[in-house]
Amino acid sequence: MLTWEEIDEVSSACGGCKVLLHTRMYNSGLWKGGVDTVLAHPQLLGVVFERAPTSLAIADLGSFAEAMLAAGKQPFFLLPFKAFGKDLTGMTAAEQMHRFLRGVDKHSSPSVLDDPRVNIVIARYGTGLSHLKPPPFPPPSPSPSVPPQPPPSPPSPHKQIPPDTVAAAVAVALLARDEREARRRKLRDLREREDSALEALGEGAEWPHRGERKVRRDQRSDRAMLAGTP
Repeated sequence: MLTWEEIDEVSSACGGCKVLLHTRMYNSGLWKGGVDTVLAHPQLLGVVFERAPTSLAIADLGSFAEAMLAAGKQPFFLLPFKAFGKDLTGMTAAEQMHRFLRGVDKHSSPSVLDDPRVNIVIARYGTGLSHLKPPPFPPPSPSPSVPPQPPPSPPSPHKQIPPDTVAAAVAVALLARDEREARRRKLRDLREREDSALEALGEGAEWPHRGERKVRRDQRSDRAMLAGTP
C-alpha cells in the first residue's frame, strides 16, 4: 500500500497525475487501515480491489465500493478471470461474474452498480498449466462442397457465447445491467400508481394521513418496494 508521501512522489514524478491504490481486502485489518489512511489524499483517484479468481465469495465488495464513493474516490474491481477457469475454480467466467455482481449487490445499496464512478476491470490471467488450445470461436465456415444451412433466427447474444470466456463475463454484466433497469422502471411505475391513487383520494377526512403514508413510502428501500410486487 502506498503511503501519503509515496503518492506525492508518484504524482509529482508523473506530472501531477492521479494515482490508484491496490488492495485485495478491505473489511478489516491492515489492508483497510492502509487504505483509509490515504483516502483523503487529493491526488488519489481511487482504489483497485483485486478479487482472487479462486475466491468464491467476498463479503466486503459492496462495503468497499460504498466507502470509496463516500470518500469521493472511484472504486475499481479487478476481476482476473483465469484461462480455462472452470478447471481451476469450478466456475466458468460467466458464473464468476454472476457471483461477483450478486456479492456487490447483496452488501451495498441498489444504486452502487449503476454509479458511473464504479469501474469493473476484466483481465485474463495465464493458467501456468499446459492445455490443448480450445477450438476457435466462432467455428470455421463450412467448406464450399457443403450446402450452407439457412440462417437461424438470432437468439439472445447472452446465450451465444461460450460460458468460460471473457466475452461471456461481459455479457453477464450487461444482462445484469438490463435487469436492474427493468427493476427501476417497475419501481417507478409502482410509485406513480400509488401517487395517482393518493391524489384521487384527495385531502378530505376519508384519508387524513395521506401525506404521512407517502413519506413512509418514499423512505422504504427499493428492495422492499419491489419485494411486495408480483
